[in-house]
Amino acid sequence: MKSSIPYAAMAALQFFTFTATAQRFKLTDGSIDALKGETFINSQFTYNDMPIGKFEHEAGYIEKKNRV
Repeated sequence: MKSSIPYAAMAALQFFTFTATAQRFKLTDGSIDALKGETFINSQFTYNDMPIGKFEHEAGYIEKKNRV
């Protein structure tokens, strides 16, 4: 039991270290003044016109998968 306490302490230290660094970012261009006071940002990713493997469009990929 005594030997597991240092491992638990080390795991907790790593957990808090990783979560603290997750909030850092480096601004390379522009300004974030418009976000001042915001507590939540809703981000949406769209994958329109994104190729899938060697297929240019999703329809070709789905057609090939349905033939098999």
